[in-house]
Amino acid sequence: MARLFNLIIGFIIIITGIIIALTLYPLFFSTSNGAIFIVAILIPLLFGIAGIGWVLGGWAGVGAAIEELGLRFRIWLLMHLLYGDREFLIDLMLIQHMLMNVYGVPYELVIDGREVTIKAPLSRDAGIRLMNYLNQRMNKLIIVDIEPMEEP
Repeated sequence: MARLFNLIIGFIIIITGIIIALTLYPLFFSTSNGAIFIVAILIPLLFGIAGIGWVLGGWAGVGAAIEELGLRFRIWLLMHLLYGDREFLIDLMLIQHMLMNVYGVPYELVIDGREVTIKAPLSRDAGIRLMNYLNQRMNKLIIVDIEPMEEP
């Protein structure tokens, strides 16, 4: 169902680009401005690229790369725009990304200084793997335990 939704959204984006191109086409012939020609060519091209990217994001796994770029952009924003302990915020964002996007489970965090306990409905094996993965990549926080939690 998600793939069909991505396909439909991609085609809607492409069709929107074509409609905008057809709307700007008469404007191109009414003026002799080169900028109008560039706009008339670039807009459908950009919409086409965005539509194809959306379709590939749902069908060919490009979505994971786009999500990683989004995560890197949010981390960059945290590093440059927020005051406070940036390493702490970046570690929390990594935990949020892993639990919400990769594992897709609800969770609770218990933070005591630098030690974090995660409460999530994960199996013992998945919890150990997640704890090892996060502890290798985090700067300030340390995952000490992952406790089981009932799914709501």
